[in-house]
Amino acid sequence: MLNPIWLIPFISTPIVLTITSYLAIDIGLVHPVVTNIPWVTPPIIGGYLTTGAHLSGAVMAGINLVISIAIYLPFVIMQERIDTKKIKEQTAADNNNLSV
Repeated sequence: MLNPIWLIPFISTPIVLTITSYLAIDIGLVHPVVTNIPWVTPPIIGGYLTTGAHLSGAVMAGINLVISIAIYLPFVIMQERIDTKKIKEQTAADNNNLSV
């Protein structure tokens, strides 16, 4: 079953990363993309290769990774709290059923 809590970072993260990367390229902080690479290339290496072996692409990929973690982290923590609460409730219910 789909979890609606994860919809927010799932939609917002690519939007934020696209805007951040576009602005970094537009301002001139990051060298423009000059080639396509396989989608399975690791993020930081992919940034380096995509920009034609410019270090700025690798740095931008690292920054994007940090931004992604920052966006997802509150939702991971929220999900952990929800799961912990469910486990405690289930354990309490199981203990009540055993004692009856």
